Amino acid sequence: MALDETQVFKFLALRAPERPLGGTPPDRFIRDPRSLSGEGRSRLTELAQRLAVEPEAVQAWRQLDLSAVDEVAAARPRLLDAYRAASGDPGDGLAAARAAGVPQPALDRDERLLREVWDAVHTAYMTGSGAGPRLDAPVQALRVLHFVASLADEPQPTPARAVALLEATPLVPAVLRDAVAEHRTTASARADVDESPIRSEAITRLIHDRAAAQRLLDRVQRARPAAARFEQGPAGQRVAVALDTMPRPLADLTDDAEVALRDRLGLTAQASVPEAVLALREHMSGLDTRAWELRTDSRFTTALAAHDGVDDIRRRLPAGKPDPGTAMDENVLGRIHPLGIGDLKVVKQRLLRYEAGEVAHIESVLRGEAKERRFRTLHRTENTFFTAEEETRDTERDTQSTERFEVKREAEQTVKEDMSVKAGLSVTGTFGPVVTTATGEFAYSTAKQESTRSSANYAREIVDRSVSKVQTKVRTERTVKTVDEVEEINDHRLDNVGGAEHISGVYRWVDKRYRAQVYNYGRRLMFEFVVPEPAAFYRAARTAAAIAPRHAAPPEPFVNLYGVPLTPRDITEDNYATIAATWGAKVSPPPPEYTYAHLALAKDSVEIAKAIGVADEKFVIPEGYELRYYSLAVSFVGKNNPGFVVHVGRDRYELHNSNANNATEQAYLYGDVLGLPDQVTSFVGSVPVSVTGYDVLGYAANFNGYCRRLTTTLDKWRLATYAVIYDAYQVLQAAYDQKVAQAEAAAGIVISGQNPALNKQVQQTELKKLCLTLLTGEHFGRYHAVTDPPDKPAQHPEVRIDEALRNGPIIQFLEQAFEWEQMTYLYYPYFWGDKRRWVEVLHQSDTDPVFAQFLTAGAARVLVPVPMAYADAVLFMLNWPEPDLAKRVWRGGEPVPYDDLMYTSIVDEIKGQTDDLAGATPEGDPWDYTVPTTLVWLQPGPELPVFE
Repeated sequence: MALDETQVFKFLALRAPERPLGGTPPDRFIRDPRSLSGEGRSRLTELAQRLAVEPEAVQAWRQLDLSAVDEVAAARPRLLDAYRAASGDPGDGLAAARAAGVPQPALDRDERLLREVWDAVHTAYMTGSGAGPRLDAPVQALRVLHFVASLADEPQPTPARAVALLEATPLVPAVLRDAVAEHRTTASARADVDESPIRSEAITRLIHDRAAAQRLLDRVQRARPAAARFEQGPAGQRVAVALDTMPRPLADLTDDAEVALRDRLGLTAQASVPEAVLALREHMSGLDTRAWELRTDSRFTTALAAHDGVDDIRRRLPAGKPDPGTAMDENVLGRIHPLGIGDLKVVKQRLLRYEAGEVAHIESVLRGEAKERRFRTLHRTENTFFTAEEETRDTERDTQSTERFEVKREAEQTVKEDMSVKAGLSVTGTFGPVVTTATGEFAYSTAKQESTRSSANYAREIVDRSVSKVQTKVRTERTVKTVDEVEEINDHRLDNVGGAEHISGVYRWVDKRYRAQVYNYGRRLMFEFVVPEPAAFYRAARTAAAIAPRHAAPPEPFVNLYGVPLTPRDITEDNYATIAATWGAKVSPPPPEYTYAHLALAKDSVEIAKAIGVADEKFVIPEGYELRYYSLAVSFVGKNNPGFVVHVGRDRYELHNSNANNATEQAYLYGDVLGLPDQVTSFVGSVPVSVTGYDVLGYAANFNGYCRRLTTTLDKWRLATYAVIYDAYQVLQAAYDQKVAQAEAAAGIVISGQNPALNKQVQQTELKKLCLTLLTGEHFGRYHAVTDPPDKPAQHPEVRIDEALRNGPIIQFLEQAFEWEQMTYLYYPYFWGDKRRWVEVLHQSDTDPVFAQFLTAGAARVLVPVPMAYADAVLFMLNWPEPDLAKRVWRGGEPVPYDDLMYTSIVDEIKGQTDDLAGATPEGDPWDYTVPTTLVWLQPGPELPVFE
């Protein structure tokens, strides 16, 4: 009985594409003669620019008059049939063309007709991957014109030569392709290929708006205190002076984007620093919220990483589950080329027979002797369960009753006098604003009070105290004993008690004899890929799914938007609530960026012609803040030649009378300022404030300080918030780890590794995915044709019809055009991968040695064959200048290749060496080989084998 053949291994016999010696035969290709001159190439470039947009090309095709083209094309089938039916003798080509119905303008080699046919070819080709049916008639007409043109040099072609001319391949000029590619690249730069408004807005507006807001905020925060501005009050009986060190950083903006942002936020040029900071913070918070909504868009995050001036937005984006797509799609048009043409060969084997091999064991028994062996295997499992419960119950009760009757009489007399004088300073301070006031008060009061009270009480108290102690002792004992016993006994007895001679049993190994044969499955177009770290995704997925306990989900990874471990620096005023909510942490809000401090000094009834001086150190700045700016409101009344000086730290301001009247009348003074703006300084803690004056009858001075939060204050809040969030994460992680441990304990014995056949499928799937990524430049982000409702199964996943119809042809083409099941691959060592993961990768292991190489590979070399039937369509996909993959999938008909050295050589070899193997055919002589087994055979006699 003959057994079926099985596949042992396969290999690809590869040869690089080369032009045949002596150049390409003229009957192989048809070229547009305009591509051979500079003027002609310019006209082709103009044509390409008019047809670069697919709808415009389709519209131009509809406007073509193809009557002459169709008339020429209709003659080709008749001409082909005539030459195929002819004998091998040459015949008159023009006569054959006339007999086939070739129109006279074609026979006359009319140049206008030739341009018309070529323009039809180019116009049809520019309509995209659906151009196959449109190309049919122009291509057939071109072949007829090509045949007629060759008759000038060879008027009597042989039938074989005529058929070759009528089957020549038209070539689209490379200048046409390049012009289209340049035009579409420019158009793609003007309008995002992806029509999603979210991505377009994110890249073009959000990032630039956020960068402008960050620049403006930095400008405002860096604004130094200004020289004190003096604002004088109107003339009158009291001088009123206002001093202010608050800068106006929005007054001198020169950047157009910053000016537009200021106006959009409703800020004036005289807006104060706290006002501007608050408005900018709110605006940036809104932008960051929109950025958080875009966090899963790989194009947005890639653009964000490459954009200057938006470092702060990266920190402000709330943390969460990292985007599964972390790389941007690339345009790989023209960057992937075929490796060459090769033969797909498979080695198959067929089992011929089993053969006795070497001696495995000899069993000898002497005459009159008996041997007996007994082998016993016992497997026993015993489980015992014991349960005990204990409960004790005691009850106590205590009841008390008391009656009480009381009569009370009280007399009270109070005489009270109170005099208080209070003057000075009152300070109220909290973490934040500090309020201080200066007061001057005097009060006197006297009171006399006398009272007599009488009362009677009757009360009855009943106290019912009940103490109950429950102790119930119950003992329940249950024992369950299960015994599972399996016993296997093997008896082996050799009895030679009554035998006349010694006996010997010769046991021999059994070998399997195979016959192998190489089968050639025909020629293929070969593509080679070197993919990095082929097991990267599988390692990550296997780590996540090592133990997946039921009803237990791991907490969100403790990382920021870019997958990097979360640090205190990632926590900001805008994102802390979102981050805390991710792990259920309860945190406190940050201290406000600006707060205020106040101080008031006042005095009246001052003796004239006498100097005064008051100092105060109770202008207290809240802890964690610094005095950044301040303003003063000073009013005083003087006489003669009054002067008034205010000191705030090292800053000094002098107010004096510049319009003094006579010494006996009260002067209506105007103020003047003599400040030292270069010494304006920020203070922490207590700020010394003092006022001095002469000829002053009374004064009042109010100090208002704008205090800015210190960097260390925000850092302390960040550290405290981070600690709370990290503790919450650890609680969640510990709970999950406990469930994992319970799941591991319940799982019992786990068999390491998996079926080698499944391992092979994993390898092929991962290599296929990476090859498709390099081939298309995409990361499978377009395939979401099924909805994913959050409330499954109450809401059903359903098909998005448009997406399914759009993606279906792509999937079908990429699955069928490449023989993924026939790909061959080779793994390279770990050091070709990311050095940061070397240690992690080297710890990967598996019982399957080939799969272990896959897990630790730093790169893999993959060779993928393409059947000749799909070769032209694959070449079109790789070179058609259209960013959208769906428009590069050829949808039927005969593709026309480009006039390029490599591709014409590929097509030349495809046309010159057709796939002559419909199926597998044997190649070479078969050979036999032996494979040892673990089987043992007892030969009939005691003779030892002889091997010569």
